[in-house]
Amino acid sequence: MNRLIPFVLILAAGCTTVPPGHRGVQVYFGDLKDGVLVPGFYSSMLTNVVPISVQVQATEAISSAVTNDLQNVNTQVTLNWSRNPDAVHDQYEKYPSMTTRIINPAIQESVKSVTAQFTATDLVQRRQEVKDAIEKLIGERLAPIGVTIDTLNITDFAFSEEFNLAIESKVRAEQEALRAKEELEKTKIVAQQAEAEAQGKKAAAILEAEGEAKAIAIRGEALRANPQVLELRRIETWNGVMPTTLVSGTGGGSTLLNVVTK
Repeated sequence: MNRLIPFVLILAAGCTTVPPGHRGVQVYFGDLKDGVLVPGFYSSMLTNVVPISVQVQATEAISSAVTNDLQNVNTQVTLNWSRNPDAVHDQYEKYPSMTTRIINPAIQESVKSVTAQFTATDLVQRRQEVKDAIEKLIGERLAPIGVTIDTLNITDFAFSEEFNLAIESKVRAEQEALRAKEELEKTKIVAQQAEAEAQGKKAAAILEAEGEAKAIAIRGEALRANPQVLELRRIETWNGVMPTTLVSGTGGGSTLLNVVTK
């Protein structure tokens, strides 16, 4: 039994495993063998099996570019990508460092190309459109070598200090203009309210005057039609005391007479 232990150890040492989410390529004395191994357990006495991930991987990159209006911008992106399992063999043979030689250059070139089509302001305001354009261009560059793009995220746009100051100044100017416009609108509203109030008072005064004039006219017309009303009102307001002085005149003269009552 003890004699079997070294044999088992040697056998175990000559075995390898391709884990889930990976594919294996076989290297035989420095030469790459044909075929790709799927996940599983394999004997590799004379062959070195190299596992290569076909899972989604994330690569972060910062690309310096110039916008359509000649503004410098550093764009930080995160690209999620994966290898096509059928292309693992050729990729291992041609591109031993996929991220450094393929992924990063594709990101840099695509970001520069797309950024040049937009102004600095458009990069911010049309962020989704910019992101879609970069993602599409990277996908077109990497598809022929068996790399699939899962998604691209733009995590930051970093502009020059001068541009940031100009944006801040523009924002302040727009805010001040907006406040001035609001104040002007408030002034107009107050003026309109004051005018409406004055017009209302004027109309009320006119109506009141017209009403009073009509009332006077109606009273005058009534008195002219009924002169006895004046006599009746005179009687109603008499206090019962006879006058002590009467004024009489003849020939244009006048005489004061004392009236004596008993």
